[in-house]
Amino acid sequence: MIYTGVDIAKADHLIGAIDEHGAKACRPMASKNTEAGLERAVAWLEGLAESLAWRPRVTTG
Repeated sequence: MIYTGVDIAKADHLIGAIDEHGAKACRPMASKNTEAGLERAVAWLEGLAESLAWRPRVTTG
């Protein structure tokens, strides 16, 4: 499972993602508080979902 968070600000936003263990799933991405920035953020999230969807689930124990 991947959790994402957005640090919202007046001019710039920062989006990050971690896995269920709290490890970074990828590098954070900055985007502007504009329509183009929002479109870029959505594309980034969709790309993240696609890139992580193929990963096999690993369990221990």
